[in-house]
Formats: sequence, C-alpha cells, structure tokens
Amino acid sequence: MAQLRVYREGADDGADVSLDAGLDLVGSPGTVVWIDLGPDDGAQVPPAIVDRLGLHPAAVRDALAAHPRSSYQHYPQHDFLSGRTVSFDPERAEVRQAPFAAFLTETALLTVHHGADFPRAAAVEHCDAASASVHGDPGFLLHGVLEAVVQGQYQAVSALDAALDDLEDQLFTGNPNDMYVQRRSHDLRKCVVQLRRYTLPTADCLDRLISTNDNLINDHLLTYFRGLSDHANRVSEWTDSQRDTVSTILQTRMALADSRMNVISKKVSGWAALIGVPALITGFFGINVPYPGVGRVWGFAVCCAVLVGSFAALYATFKRHDWL
Repeated sequence: MAQLRVYREGADDGADVSLDAGLDLVGSPGTVVWIDLGPDDGAQVPPAIVDRLGLHPAAVRDALAAHPRSSYQHYPQHDFLSGRTVSFDPERAEVRQAPFAAFLTETALLTVHHGADFPRAAAVEHCDAASASVHGDPGFLLHGVLEAVVQGQYQAVSALDAALDDLEDQLFTGNPNDMYVQRRSHDLRKCVVQLRRYTLPTADCLDRLISTNDNLINDHLLTYFRGLSDHANRVSEWTDSQRDTVSTILQTRMALADSRMNVISKKVSGWAALIGVPALITGFFGINVPYPGVGRVWGFAVCCAVLVGSFAALYATFKRHDWL
C-alpha cells in the first residue's frame, strides 16, 4: 500500500491521506507530496500516479526493472534517479542490497523501492528536520531520502572496516586458524567488491544531478546536495582503501605462513642433526677394527663423553640460533 506524507508551508500535515486524495493535492500552492511505493505494492506504479506526475515511460520501466542500473536522468516533467540501499552483516560476511528509484517533480516526490531495508524512517526524520527551511520546495524530500541512503552506505562500509580490523588482529594471534583466516579473507574481499559496485554509482549520480541542475532544486538546497556528494565520494574512496587492506591481509597471511613453515623446517632439521651426530659416533665405535680403548672401560667412557658432549654442544648452538 502506498504511503503518503503531505507537507504544507514547510510542516508535515500529519494526517493520513489516501492515494487519490494525495494526488489531488499535487500542485496545490505551498504543498509538497511524498508518495512511497514499497514491495507490498507489487511491481507496478499505478497509472493514476504516472498520469498525475507526468512520468516518462522509460523512467517507469527503469524503476520497476529487476536489476536496474544506478543512474540519473532528466526528463521534461521530472528528474529520475535510481540507486541501491546497502547493509552489511558482519557475522555472515554478507552484503544485502535493494534497488530504489526516485521521481522528482516541481510539487511531489515519488519513491519506489523493492526491499524491506529501505531507510524510510531515517528519510522521514531528515525530511521533517529540513522542511521548515524550504517552504514548498520538493528538493528537500529527495535530499532527505538520499541522505538516508548514503548514511546507510556509510554504516555498511564502516561495519566492513571493523570486520577487516578484526581479521588483521587474527593474523598475529599466537595460534591463528589458517582456514578461518583464508575463508574470512575471501568472504570480506567479495563484500568489498560488492559494496564498491553498489556505492560508487551513488556519487556519480549526485555529481550529475548537481551539474545538470534544472531549477527543481533551489540554490539553498544545492549546497546540501554538494555536501551529500562529498559524503558519497568519501564512502567510495573508503572502499578503495578497503580493497587495498584485503590485498595486504592476503599477502601478510601468505608471508606469515611461509615464515611458520621456515620455522618448522629449521626445527625438523635441527632435531635431525641432533639425532644424526650420536648415530655417527656410535656407528664409528661400532666398527669391527681395533682402535685405542676397544674392550676397555675407559674407552667406553670416552665414547659416552664424546657422544654426550657433541650432543650438548650442538643443542646449545641450535638453541642459541633459534633452530629449536
């Protein structure tokens, strides 16, 4: 069911308005109408809305597409902007996204979204806070919606950054779980790629909206849109640094694995040498040829002393050089 909010003279009307009544208010002096269509409304925009707002058929098709591309287009009677809301689940290392579209006319805003994660409550809060200073200008509604979307993208990227920090800490624990680190690195790398794919077009759309402003957004609000564009650009730049962080984590994990393998190889080689020296000494004294001390007690004592002494000297040398 369509949800409507009506702003009169910079204040929320507060009344429950039906779709037909809301459409009748479109164009009234000092009145701005926000119509929000969610997933419960089905994959369609009611013809009454299309006719009343003069929506272009191509824009309507883009808004209802299963996998729309993020874009900004200017049409004779309205502006059209589409993008994606995103959220990040750190436990499952999963990025959730949902497409949305916005139609901005001189007296109304229509939003169409396909997922339950659309930040409508946050958008309403932003719109209510700004409505008093922009009487009769629908641009503040679009700004409120986009501010909520960009804030959600920022929170998703921030949560992903915290997950990457935790993964970096895992690398240097006393006994890291290599399989966990490898799997987690792969999952987070995929999340970084997805977040960048979903957030980067938002900044591009805002830049195009600002550069092709057609007076649907007044100069006062344009300043806020520029600030929002800067925020969106910072989000996309953050995903760039996260991509580098994931690559660094993978390289560090491989370097640490090689280092641990070298340590293991040194220890194995050291113990092999310690075992080999006594075997060499006992083998020499076991040959079937006469040598000084053969068959004598003192000869046996010398053999044992050489065996123990060489073992101790070799053990001390290896220990000092961290081979054991």
